[in-house]
Amino acid sequence: MTKLIFICFAGLLNSNPVLKVNYSKLSKEKIHISYDLNKKLTWKDYKLFNGKRREAAFTATEISYKVEQKDDEMNVNVTCVFDKNKSNVVSKYMNDYILNHEQRHFDLSFIYAMKFVDELKKQPTLTLDDIDIIYNKIFKMIEFIRVIKS
Repeated sequence: MTKLIFICFAGLLNSNPVLKVNYSKLSKEKIHISYDLNKKLTWKDYKLFNGKRREAAFTATEISYKVEQKDDEMNVNVTCVFDKNKSNVVSKYMNDYILNHEQRHFDLSFIYAMKFVDELKKQPTLTLDDIDIIYNKIFKMIEFIRVIKS
């Protein structure tokens, strides 16, 4: 299951700023793990869940973006992180198969973060409203996949 959180900070925007869109591994917080192709999740990244529920494990991910305006340049930085505080596992299901399954949720979140970056880069100019529209389009794609899976 993928969780998306929208974060946007911006100053006043000029009519046609130079656009730069980047994916960044910004997280220095101990509760977040930035997506990294060379680092896989481990069970140490999860909290233990001691109750009863349908899922063996839950992986909470966030795709966010930050917009900054500097003179005639607009920078959009997109991130994809795993949230250690919101991700958990039932101890009896801690095995390689389940961990691999949960890693794939994180991988899918990253794929959609990259789709977001690609869609933004296709635009010759962008406003904050344009960015919101594209973000919501990507979010709806992910929600559609979650509905099919359920």
